[in-house]
Amino acid sequence: MTVMHARMKYGMTMLVIVGMAALIFVWPIHRRIAAQNNQLQTLHMQLNKTDELLKRITLADQDVHAAIERKETELKEIPKQPDLPGLIHAITSSIADLPLQGSNVNRAHSGSLDRDRAFGLVIETGGQFSGVFDLIRSIEQLPRLIRINELTVRTDENSEDPSLVTASIDISAFYEPASNKN
Repeated sequence: MTVMHARMKYGMTMLVIVGMAALIFVWPIHRRIAAQNNQLQTLHMQLNKTDELLKRITLADQDVHAAIERKETELKEIPKQPDLPGLIHAITSSIADLPLQGSNVNRAHSGSLDRDRAFGLVIETGGQFSGVFDLIRSIEQLPRLIRINELTVRTDENSEDPSLVTASIDISAFYEPASNKN
């Protein structure tokens, strides 16, 4: 029995040594893994909070843009008379500052317009696409209520430059007739 007893002692000693080695080497690694797992969970919670905050910011941004758009439409000046020369002057002044050529501003006679409250204009122009885009933006930024009814942009088939376009912009300019004063 002494051999068996010695083998048991040897086995127990080896078990204790392996256990101690496991504690010495595995335990610190386990602690680091647990700490990193906690950090990951914390980062995940922060990411969820940030995502929720981003959603709120996006909704607030949409509300602000809607309010600005509403303000621009509702608070724009509505002249008391048609003021066609003033509007044509404002549009031609915008055209003069842009890289456009051959521009014409003509009165439109659309049957869909309420002639007691609006008159129409058609702007025919050509040039760089960026100039046409800037013209549309400047029309939208005029300090009076204007609606773009139709916009047609075509590339110039005879040109080798694909950024050269011709455009037709049909707008309605609204005014408040003198008979509707409150």
